[in-house]
Amino acid sequence: MNINDSLYGFTVTKITKIEDISATAVEMIFEKNGCKLLWLDRPDDNKTFAITFKTIPSDGTGVFHILEHSVLCGSDKYPLKEPFVDLLKGSMQTFLNAMTFPDKTMYPFSTRNDKDLLNLMDVYLDAVFHPLCRNKKEIFMQEGWHIEEDENGDLFFNGVVYNEMRGVFSSVDSLMYYQTVKQLFPDTCYGVESGGDPAVIPSLSYEQFVASYEKFYHPSNATIVLDGEVKLDEVLPLIASYLDGFEKRDCDFEIPLQTAVSPETVRVPYEVSEDDDAIGKVEITKGWAFGRFDEREKYFATAILGSILSESNDSPLKKALLGAGLADDVYISVYSEMKQTFLSLTIRGVPEGREKEAEKAAGDAIAALMSGGVPIDQLTSYLNRAEFMNKEMDFGTMPVGLVNAFRVQESWLYGGEATESLRINAVFEKLRSAIGTSYYERLLDEVFISNPHRATVYMVPDPTLAEKNAADMKSKMAAMKASFTSEQQEELEAENEKLRIFRESVDSPELSALIPHLELSDIKKECKPSSLSVDEIDGVKTLYSKQSTNGIVYLDLYFDISGFDERQLWVAEKLTSVLNQCATKKRSALDFLTLTGKYIGRLGSCISLLGDVKNPDACTPYFKVGIAVLEENKDKVASIFAERAFETVFDENRILEILKQEKINYELSLKESGNRHAMIQAKACLTQRGVMDEIISGETNYRNLIDSIEDPSILTGELASLFPEIIVRSRLTASIIGNDDRAFLKELIDLLPEKEVDLTHKTVKYDGEKNKKISIASDVSYAAKAVNIYNLGKERTGAMSVATSLLTLEYLWNEVRVLGGAYGCSCGCNPSGDLGFSSFRDPNPSRTLGVYDKAAETLAEFAENEDDFTKYVIGAISDMEPIETPYASGRGACVRYLSNVSDDDRNKRRKEILETTKEDITALIPVFEEFRDKGVTCVVGGN
Repeated sequence: MNINDSLYGFTVTKITKIEDISATAVEMIFEKNGCKLLWLDRPDDNKTFAITFKTIPSDGTGVFHILEHSVLCGSDKYPLKEPFVDLLKGSMQTFLNAMTFPDKTMYPFSTRNDKDLLNLMDVYLDAVFHPLCRNKKEIFMQEGWHIEEDENGDLFFNGVVYNEMRGVFSSVDSLMYYQTVKQLFPDTCYGVESGGDPAVIPSLSYEQFVASYEKFYHPSNATIVLDGEVKLDEVLPLIASYLDGFEKRDCDFEIPLQTAVSPETVRVPYEVSEDDDAIGKVEITKGWAFGRFDEREKYFATAILGSILSESNDSPLKKALLGAGLADDVYISVYSEMKQTFLSLTIRGVPEGREKEAEKAAGDAIAALMSGGVPIDQLTSYLNRAEFMNKEMDFGTMPVGLVNAFRVQESWLYGGEATESLRINAVFEKLRSAIGTSYYERLLDEVFISNPHRATVYMVPDPTLAEKNAADMKSKMAAMKASFTSEQQEELEAENEKLRIFRESVDSPELSALIPHLELSDIKKECKPSSLSVDEIDGVKTLYSKQSTNGIVYLDLYFDISGFDERQLWVAEKLTSVLNQCATKKRSALDFLTLTGKYIGRLGSCISLLGDVKNPDACTPYFKVGIAVLEENKDKVASIFAERAFETVFDENRILEILKQEKINYELSLKESGNRHAMIQAKACLTQRGVMDEIISGETNYRNLIDSIEDPSILTGELASLFPEIIVRSRLTASIIGNDDRAFLKELIDLLPEKEVDLTHKTVKYDGEKNKKISIASDVSYAAKAVNIYNLGKERTGAMSVATSLLTLEYLWNEVRVLGGAYGCSCGCNPSGDLGFSSFRDPNPSRTLGVYDKAAETLAEFAENEDDFTKYVIGAISDMEPIETPYASGRGACVRYLSNVSDDDRNKRRKEILETTKEDITALIPVFEEFRDKGVTCVVGGN
């Protein structure tokens, strides 16, 4: 391929090598209408597609968020209710979603299967260029907003996006972000909430919705990214077939740069309960806009300075505020996914009346760092860590190709080079060369001190706000109803009847057959084998997983703590929270953090609960230490680990600081991840694993936090006495992912003391109530229900995976999301036998619990009426093959070994899934009947 080559209507405009990501970048333009395409050709069998439109909101109606949802609700070629859901059923997708940003809307997916790539691409392209929502108002009403009448005749707003954003606006963090950008960027699209402000969403008319689509969803305003091992001769003709129907249009949607502003401080109330500890305290956010999208060095340097200032409790900015009693927590966030970069400094828990004092202390700390000079060893440490993360490219379950697509838009969308944001190595070289100069001190002054573009927001807790808002809404809706003419009332009833018919309609078999699906013949019959070998070093069982890790070695140390009681288990979890914030006998916490960052990419710990799938009553808790290091720095690991393991100093004041921060984070997570907390509490009544998870993550953890904040001396002593009991050789199983360097591991093992320990599984107990409600100050809720099928005398077969796939993507999606208005819903059965249902940002949790209880009869109806379960089978198999980094692949093999899961077991389960029949599904109906009758519930939500 050469520059100026013509391929299916595309002209190749540029070909460049990008060593940073081991890719060849091929840029093209579709001559007929100017649509731009970038293919990142690199060795990755997971292929990614993303089409992005520049979408510039002018208000808080959330029009582009509603469009993002709506265009996936049927198209001209695929006129089904939910093609997106049908794709999830019969695809081996590794990522499938759509997302709205402040200035763009992206539709990405990825898959390892070439046929799947074409299937998904065809549906996505028809969705964005020929959606039914342009002519079907019911889609807009369902996904955006509409007015309903409850059983008392009172009006209320409902809609998926409306309820999602009610949940978002219940989070103080989300509100702080929104208020900060609103003040910093009052004259650009960044000053409005692109997701939609719940108070403004109902002002969006259907006509405005359609006009926004017509204006922005055009190939001349689109860019396409392909990533991975893509067959262009198959992909480009399909893309071209959609682009060819559009002539070129002027789509120069320029985003102006915001001129510097410095508005007055604003005070914004937020909801809390009457007994919330936040009352009497203020959350302060100070924001600074400091650069442009093309100032990459400035962005990364500012992010490094933000970490130096606030990452650790010993960092100068955080230490100054915590030490003066002016805050409970302090952190800096830096944002780059906009034309103008900005950062925010958040100061949590400022005593009311001391806001100015806190602001001054923050400014003084920043000025002191500037005048005293940024320590070179800290700059080196944080820069090394940033380079390590760039080299590692570990984004969890998010495909690398998708991250590349995100990064591309950070330059391309604003008129910059398509590949500029992918070239990170040169940025690090420049930042490293600036160490020892005055660059970083001058940047502190430019970004923080002399910067005229700034804003300050005070978030003030108000325990009466929820009641006020509810009263105002009730009054507003009553006035609205009273103002309706008879014609308007009839129109509302007619539109809602149309919406009801639409939501309750079922796609015909003929329509469903239009969606392209994989066949069982396209699916491999066996799982990818685990690359794991087992050995011993000085009596320590050692697991090796050979992986291509780009010169990184991963060492996971699993210390078995089976003999611990409830209190010891909780204290062990607190160890994982406090260790990286504690000093050692040799150096301060900050100095130790600097040392590890200089030589080690990652050093951390967590509690890992691994159940033996062949013995459901058994669960082994491990204190896991994870280390990631470049090959050339392996010789530093043993000494650094030993200092942390054997010389940590537990200081009562430091422990208190951390406990307060943990309490705040727990309370925030109840609002933002309430579905997880609801499920933790429900499962606590079922198994040993559920009890342990509740102790370390649930309400027991929260109660213990509160008690320890009252008197931290007890926990401080427990931490000091328990840690030496954990880090002993007889508890250890080691795992190396990358290479199999035994000498490297032996050096560390030799440091561990020998000690006899009791590894007998100890029965831990849950002393909480069943079927509970956790109250939070929020407009939406989260509902969970769970049962353990092993406790019912049932088996977990492959058919269960098919059944839960069917229930999630058919029944729950329609009943909980479409009809109920919740943002999300799911069900599943984990290897421990926990069968659980949950909802996310749910306006009617009691209704949802009723929906769960009808799963058995719904499954019976499906089994009676459905002849072909192929698409649900494929969806279940897809769940078994998520995106995995080399480390995740090796870690998964290790976890399966410790959980007594062999490759034969995995292949047996895969075979069961592939061979699932109607009779297998029918046989599960009694399980769901017992789920209905014996399941444990938990709701997290507002009163």
